Amino acid sequence: MAEFSPLYGRLDEVSLPRVLHHMSRESIDGALRVDADDGGVTIHILNGRIRCVFAHPDVASIDEWLLEKGVLSQGRNLERARELMSLESIPFGRAMMNLDFWDPEVFWEWETNYQLFHLYRCFDSEKGTYSVTTGTDTAPAWVSLDLSLHAAIAEGIRRMRNAAVIQRELAGVRALFIYKKTPQTDLVLNPYERHILDLLIRESDLEKVVKNSFFPAPHTRRILFMLLAAEWVSTRPPDEKISHQRSKISAKQTSFNSFEDALNYYNQKYEMVFRVLSKEIGPIALSILQKAITGISDNLPASLRRAQLGAGGGLEEEPVLKSLWYQDFERAIGEFLRGLEEILYAQIYAVKRHLGVEVEQQILKWLNRNGK
Repeated sequence: MAEFSPLYGRLDEVSLPRVLHHMSRESIDGALRVDADDGGVTIHILNGRIRCVFAHPDVASIDEWLLEKGVLSQGRNLERARELMSLESIPFGRAMMNLDFWDPEVFWEWETNYQLFHLYRCFDSEKGTYSVTTGTDTAPAWVSLDLSLHAAIAEGIRRMRNAAVIQRELAGVRALFIYKKTPQTDLVLNPYERHILDLLIRESDLEKVVKNSFFPAPHTRRILFMLLAAEWVSTRPPDEKISHQRSKISAKQTSFNSFEDALNYYNQKYEMVFRVLSKEIGPIALSILQKAITGISDNLPASLRRAQLGAGGGLEEEPVLKSLWYQDFERAIGEFLRGLEEILYAQIYAVKRHLGVEVEQQILKWLNRNGK
């Protein structure tokens, strides 16, 4: 799957599962509006979970959908519920409960199924547009799905029948690699999906996996796409190193007299990176850069493993410096500088992923020009 960064685009270029994968990976909260040719939805996402899904007025309402499914039938009861909806300006489910045709459990079940139906049908859409409005309070008070993005992506791809979308998303992907660590996700793989994962353990080449699979090629590719979009596998080998021009922007250990001096020096660099990224992609820049730090936290010294970015893009100083109060400066400064540099390189790599090599090179030039 190629990288992309815009918060809006066209479904003939980017599929819905790929957009959701991007929001999961970059910890983006907000409302994802999908205007597909067969009807639109708005998906509200918070803390890596889908809160609720609202079908747009251009799709069948829940009462029409239940009629199509044969759950409801034309008659006086349905007529009364619709009359009450209109009279009191309340949702259909509320009208059904007010008339004692449904209890809360039945209402919740059908409303949840209705939301999931419209969420998953858009996975096959290849015509239309999408856009994201970022924010943590976009979801109105309504029936909550509380569904993890990883689980939603996996289930949506399992239901996909548009092989053309899957083929397009895997175009250019030649190999997939298993993460060394078990993914941090609540997604449980089915036994037949485990079969494809086992093949990838032995052989990363996609065409060989397709050839050796028990399943027909379209089914195998759908599972491969699901594993990639749900972040069970990666296009990058686990031992691949991130290469940057480190030697040119590294600070010497003797340049600083205190941990605070070192942190201030690198915070200026972090703030520069943040300004460039936020200018291009707006408010989500901070969450993208924070995610870059979180992704390398296991490799950082203890003082930086829980480092948080402030509003201006620099590390919040007090928590970091407090963790160093009892550290001997001469002994600890080298490891501390190494960690600060690792954070900088991870952020530069995030810029490269989102804005391209040219912007990355420009940032490196600025950093070199402003170095000590």
